[in-house]
Amino acid sequence: MRRILSVPWVAKLIYMAKTAMTVSVALPITKLQQHLPASLDVLCRRITGEIDVHVHHKKLGYYPAFDYFRKNNVVEAYLLNAFDETATLAMTLAQQDIVDKLVPVFSRVEVVSAQCLAYAMPPVRVSQPNAKSLLVKHFTPNKLKFELLLSLIQRQPPEEKIAGRMKNMVYRWLDDAFETTEINSARFLAD
Repeated sequence: MRRILSVPWVAKLIYMAKTAMTVSVALPITKLQQHLPASLDVLCRRITGEIDVHVHHKKLGYYPAFDYFRKNNVVEAYLLNAFDETATLAMTLAQQDIVDKLVPVFSRVEVVSAQCLAYAMPPVRVSQPNAKSLLVKHFTPNKLKFELLLSLIQRQPPEEKIAGRMKNMVYRWLDDAFETTEINSARFLAD
């Protein structure tokens, strides 16, 4: 009589859950300042002063995005270079922190794009009473936005709700590394 052997284990499948996420962070100014040869506050105040004088002289009712001032030679070239280098440094430091913090949690962490929010149009009006201080805060290049692709290995087939779970994981792991952490969007990517 032959006996049929049964296999006590069943092959387990592994699934990859992929999510695209947009994260906005504010790098601590003290961390950024450690890597700079001069005061970040002085740089931002000088740039803001030149921008404010130009906007009032031209009688604009708003503060345009940073490229407007670059194209019209409003800010001195050495200040622009220092600002660009500081923004690049801030993006590099923040990207390193993001990757270092998330690699232990996710099987894949890819930074698709990085943007310094200081280059965007400021949400400040010329007529606001504290416009200049708000402008200095806006033109401090420590606020950054990253688009990430994240993958997570799991045993169940991925579902739409995994994006919410991954969003919570990202927030939990990044919150202590930055002054502020905001998840702008999280979208599940089906294979």
